[in-house]
This record gives sequence, structure tokens and C-alpha cells, in this order.
Amino acid sequence: MGAERYSLQRTLPSGHMSEVWLAYDQQEARQVVVKIMKVYEGDPYRNQKTAERFAREIAILQDLDHPQILPLLDSGHMLYKRHNVPYLVSPYIPEGSLATLMNRRPPWQFWSLRQVADTVMQAANCLWYLHCHQPQIVHEDIKPGNFLYRSVNTAERAVFLYLFDFGISRYKHQSFEMASEVVGTPAFMAPEQIEQHVHCASDQYALAVMACVLLTGQFPVQVDEQDRQYYLEAHLYTPPQPPSALLPERLRSEQIDNVFLRALEKNPERRFPTVLAFAEALRHAISAYGEDKTEPDPVPIVPGPRFSPAFDASDSQDQRVLDEPLPIKPPKAIAPDRPDGMLLAPLPVRGPLRVPLPARPKALSWSPDGAALACVLYGAIYIYRPGHDLQVVTTLNAGRASVVSWSADSRVLAVAGDRQVCFWDVDQAASLPYALQLTVSTPLGMDWSRQEQLALWLDTTIWIYHLPRERLRQSRPLAPQHISTGGMRCDNAGTLFWSPDGTLLASGSSHGEVVCRPVGGKQLAWQVANLGQKIQCLTWSSDGSLLAVATQDRRVLGWDVQTQSEAVHWERLPALPRLLTISRQGHITLASSEKRLLIGFAHTAHPSLSAPGQLLAAWSPGKNELATLDDQEASVLNIWSSPA
Repeated sequence: MGAERYSLQRTLPSGHMSEVWLAYDQQEARQVVVKIMKVYEGDPYRNQKTAERFAREIAILQDLDHPQILPLLDSGHMLYKRHNVPYLVSPYIPEGSLATLMNRRPPWQFWSLRQVADTVMQAANCLWYLHCHQPQIVHEDIKPGNFLYRSVNTAERAVFLYLFDFGISRYKHQSFEMASEVVGTPAFMAPEQIEQHVHCASDQYALAVMACVLLTGQFPVQVDEQDRQYYLEAHLYTPPQPPSALLPERLRSEQIDNVFLRALEKNPERRFPTVLAFAEALRHAISAYGEDKTEPDPVPIVPGPRFSPAFDASDSQDQRVLDEPLPIKPPKAIAPDRPDGMLLAPLPVRGPLRVPLPARPKALSWSPDGAALACVLYGAIYIYRPGHDLQVVTTLNAGRASVVSWSADSRVLAVAGDRQVCFWDVDQAASLPYALQLTVSTPLGMDWSRQEQLALWLDTTIWIYHLPRERLRQSRPLAPQHISTGGMRCDNAGTLFWSPDGTLLASGSSHGEVVCRPVGGKQLAWQVANLGQKIQCLTWSSDGSLLAVATQDRRVLGWDVQTQSEAVHWERLPALPRLLTISRQGHITLASSEKRLLIGFAHTAHPSLSAPGQLLAAWSPGKNELATLDDQEASVLNIWSSPA
């Protein structure tokens, strides 16, 4: 009978690789779910990878037999939207996913601790079955959205789970295997999975994250909601918070905390030996906490949900489903003559001066005179000045800052966050009266020129305000100049910068376009390049003669501004670029998740120097000082001095 036996009725929540339908099985007279491979017109590579994953999912499901793993009922090919595509059929579970339940009736408010422990044990049993399979299977995408449920509502059990969606799962043939690609959901991904290793312990880590949300309504590794692209780095470097710190109103148990902290170890070898051992340890710790403390209060513990991101809601900025896998491009192979295959000479530096910070910063910004360094942390901003205590910036939006920028005289710091831009007087340690209220969104791109022009990149428009210092002591709003970017969008902080003389505004988009716009003159914009890869960051040399950018496919490119010709071309870099900065002596410096900075010069084939540091780097415009994060402790700021 084939695919014609299924009558498609309505669409269900779908992912990147498939379209999902509720259908009626005419042969068996029952409702089923039909998952159909999605075809992307004009993208044969993506279609090939999707077809490979779809075929692998069918092969895995055909090999499984577990009461809590959603079975494969049928599979084949069908004509769908003019394409002959594969499909698979599974049972229909009408109540939906655990993610849907978590938004409608949050478990951290309505379930007992015993019910949470039972749910985690059910999930662990599914994973233990996969991990004991021959060959082993790693699911790689454990999260609430990949468990369907049927309500039970007894004292010991809230729901009965069904694990599904094996779209990115794989057979594993070695104990610690390198994956050819990285896919997963950033909020739940284990550090080794981010670094392209496949391991059964990665499923344990993801389940521990899910269990923490079930228990507390919060993620153990926290990231600013506006900066989801930093989730991967946070899992690599940010210590997890235990449940008692996330929801002390509900539980305070050192034993429960220790169970989570072990399951969330960055090193998979330090986690529990199996995912089942983790679930059993959690159940034992909850039991030991006391039966009298495991029952929920008769009303919600907190007046509203503590977990704000909706699991199945769409991200308004890029239309992705937050609980769907975010594909990350695999690194290119590193040739023998490229950075990882050559000896990098150490950069001659003195120091460092070590400055402990309350937490790891996500951005560093030197003042134009090089006398102060703004450190943007998750939830706070500090200003470092030699010989002074750290100054805390207390603008109304400092706790949700996305980007900062300095005035030309180095006396005022602009803070963008929470759909407004506030201004901080560094000398007076006080907020200034003037503020920009933004109705559209919070900018990730912002820079203040030496010509006193503040540029904000909002959606597909750049807003430019003329802001001399006297204007900042007024409260009257100022109308900006609007410049259309022609559809270019900003997706990273550090992709909008004025040239040092303030005459050119460089921007790099999420789709790979790099454009320099002369502002105030009649010249046409310089269409620098369309690189086809997301621009991670860009920077100018101190004299404005060189513009350099880093891309998502691990390249650094630069252009001579006078001749508009290419002056830098590095490729096959060992890690995803995070930030670029150039010293007064022309040291092009790249920071990434590697625990070293790569340094080189224009007109060279690749970096030739290195320095200790990670994630962030910023050369001072006034001195030969390099600020970066300590290669062992990311919450320690190191400031190195380089000989002139």
C-alpha cells in the first residue's frame, strides 16, 4: 500500500531536518505521526547531510526494542512537494512533549522531588539501553523536547516518558570517538560534544542539565538570554551552579548538589561511570533528604515561572526553534603547514598583571586613551584602572548589557542593554541624565567615533546619533540619522566599528557581507567582500590602514584600505574565532576557545606568534598592553606589557 495509506491531517512542531504531520493510518485505523525529510531548494550539500541523518535515524530505530523508546512503525519514500523523500512513521502521543508540559505546569512548582527523581530514572533507563546496545548508541540531543509523555499523577510518578527523535544520534565504535560534525542543542551540550567528541557520558551531562531544570526551573550553566551564542563557551568554561543555589526555597541538600556537580563535570571521565549510576545516585540523595521534604507545597513555590525561555517558542531574531538542534560547522582539517602544525614563537611580553574579577567577562573594551578597561560580565560591568579599585557601573541596564563603547575623551561609557542605551560618567561614578530608549531591540553592534557619533545597529538599520558631551547632560531626546544596511543583520557583538579617524563605519553581517560606509560625505559605500560565512568579529589597525575580519569557517582576512586590496589571508585556523584586535605595532591577534592567542602580521601566510590567553583579547590604543583572560582561570584578567 505504501505511503498512500497515510492521510496527512495537520502539521505538528517540526525541526530543521523534517516536517512532522499528524496523520491517519487507513490500514490500521489509527492516528500516527509521519515525519518527512525537509528539502532545501538550491542547497544540495545540506540535502545530502539531511538524507544521511534521516537514513541513520531509520536504521537505528529499526534496531531498537524498548517500551519507553518510541518505536518505528513504518518507513519508506513518498512524493512530497515535488520531491521523492524518505519518511518514517511512529505512534501518536497526544499529550505532547515534556517541554510543552514544563511551560504549562512547571514541575519545579508542582511535582514532588520523588516524582522528579522517577522521571530522571525513566530517562536514564532509556539511555542505559542505548549505551548497552551493540554497537553503542549515543543520542546526542537529550532535552525536554525529545521526550513525549503520558500523564500518570501518582505519588511516586508524574508522567510516563517516551524517548524519540534520533535525528542526530549515532552508533559509536570507540570509547572516545571524534565526530565528523557537531550538532546538538546548545543549552544541553556537554563540553566534549562541543569539541566534537562522541561519548556516552555526553548523554549523562545533558540529562543532568534537564534534571536540574525539572528540579529548579533554571539551567545549571547560566548565560545571558540575549547571548545564546555564548552557551557553547559557557559549557566549556563556566562552573555549574548546584540546585540549592538556584532554588534555595525548595531544597538545601549538599548531597543532591554533589550528585549534580559530579554529573556536570567538564571532564567526562570524572562523571558517574554510567548514566544509570547518576540517576540512582540522585534518587538516593532525594530519598535521604527526607520524606517530609519531598512533597510539594499546596500552591506554587514561587508566584510565577522561574524559567523564562519557552522551550517550544520561536526565537524572534532568527526564527529558530530554541529547543531544536543548532548545527555548528565542523572545523576544516589543519594542513601540516598551518598554525597547529608549526612552531609558534612566543610573543615577547612582560607580566602579566593579574586582576581577579567576580566572574568571567564576555567583552573587554579599552578607553581611547588606554587608561581604563571596561569588563562586561554576565549581569554586571566593571571598569579597571591601574592604581584604583574596580569601579562598578550601575546604570539602569548594566545587569543586561550587550555591548559597551567609550566616548572620544574616555570619560563616558555608553552601555547598551534592555532596549536602551545609558551613559556612565567614569570620573563621577554616576549615570548621566541622557538615555536612548530603543523600541526595536537591543543592539549587539555599537561604537562611538572620535567625531562624537554613536552608531547603533538595530535589525537592518544603523542609527547614528551626534553626541557631544554637553548633550549627555540633557534629557531631551535626539533624532538619529538612519542608514539602511540593505538587509544585512548584526548577529555578533564586535562587528560594527568606526575607523580610528571616524570617517568610515565598518560592518560585518551574519550572512558574510563586509561593508565600509563613509558617513557625512557623498562617496559610495565600499562593498569590501561577501564571504558567505558569518562574520564573527572585525577590527581596524590603529592608523586605520587595515581592516581585518574573522569568519565562522575559521579564516582571518584583511584589506589595505587605501588600495582596497587583500592584505591578510589566514585559513584553517585551529578554533572558531572569538575576537580580533590589532596592536600599535601591527600584531593581528586572534582569541578563541583555545588557551592561546594566535598572532601574526599583514602579508604573512599564517600566524607566527602566540601568547597565553583565551576567549577575549584587546590591545590598548594608548600603550603596548594586551588584555586577555587567563589561560587557566577565565575569571582572571591578565594584562601583558609588550616592548615598544
